This record gives sequence, C-alpha cells and structure tokens, in this order.
Amino acid sequence: MLILFVVSLFFFWMIYREIKSHQALDTFSKGYIAVLFILGVLSCKPILDHWRFESLLSSKATLLADGKPAHVKCATVFQSVYDKFGLAGTGNPITGEIVLQYPTCNDLRDYLEAPETANTREITSLHVFTHEAMHVRGEMNEQKTDCQAIQRNVRAARMLGVLHHVAEQNAQDYYDGAYRFHPYFSEKCAKGKEMDENLSEAIW
Repeated sequence: MLILFVVSLFFFWMIYREIKSHQALDTFSKGYIAVLFILGVLSCKPILDHWRFESLLSSKATLLADGKPAHVKCATVFQSVYDKFGLAGTGNPITGEIVLQYPTCNDLRDYLEAPETANTREITSLHVFTHEAMHVRGEMNEQKTDCQAIQRNVRAARMLGVLHHVAEQNAQDYYDGAYRFHPYFSEKCAKGKEMDENLSEAIW
C-alpha cells in the first residue's frame, strides 16, 4: 500500500514538474499530463478502496459492539507476518482497535462479493470480524466471545449487505461445521444452554 502511495505521488509530481517547466502547454504536453493524471488516479484507487473497506468495517463493528467505537485495520502482508503471527485477528476493548490479518481481510472481501457461494474460509472470516467486535464490546473470555459472535453472525452479515436468507445459511454452516472443531468450541453455546442470550437473530 505504501508503494502505491509513493507511485501515485510520483505521477502527480511529474504533472507538477511538467506544468512548471512549460508556461504554454502544447498538444503533446497536455496529452502527456493527461496520461500521468490517469496513472496517478489508478495508483490511488487501491488505497482508496482499502480505506473505504476499513471505514465500512469500523462503522459496522461499532454497531455490533453496542456503540463502543471500533477501528478496524486490515493488516498488510508484512504486518501479518510479524504481528500476532498465526492469529486471524485481534480486538482491543480499551482502544477499540481491531486488526484483521491480511488473509482474513482478503477472505472477507471475497465473502462479501459472493456470499451465496462462500466457502468455509470466507464464512469464517465473517465470524472472525464479529468475534473481534465482541472483544471491543468488552468480553475477553474467548469461549464466551465466540459464542456471542455466533449469535450475531447473521446480524453482522446483514449489516454488511448480505441478504437475510444467505446470512442465516452462512451462519448455520459455520455453527454446524467449522465451529465444532474450533479451540473456542463450547457445549454451552447452544439453544437453552448457559451462553444462550435469547437473541432473535441467533441461528438456533
């Protein structure tokens, strides 16, 4: 992302230099500047898309956390290698910061593009997002946090634009599948059990 930012600045600097060095721009210079401008904008687009995605996730995580401000960051490849290696994401209830590792953010993007055909990895990325929002909400016990997320996965998907019946199916698939093999699995996370919050959108 930093490289793209530098490349974009370079193109706009080239435009500035071209305009400054030519008081009267001829046809060639105008065309050259137009090409540089297009390249500069194209270099910026992935950065703007990245910021918009983080902003969307931050606003929805804040709602999931009952209004506690959440700030979602999608880690770069290099950050993911050195920061909390092996974790899909982290959530800090004190700062409100949520960090989703590079593979998790990519999977979440893919999930939102085609939730109807989402695979287990992509559905899990939504759950990670909901899970970290529950940490920001204030819960630190991992099993309780995970169960709170399971009961809000439908809500999270709906907030991110997924159709209700698709969100329900995705959440059910996670609960019946990947959750059973997760380290945070608990038999208490079920209808009528200790961790049941009696939420209307819970998949049970």
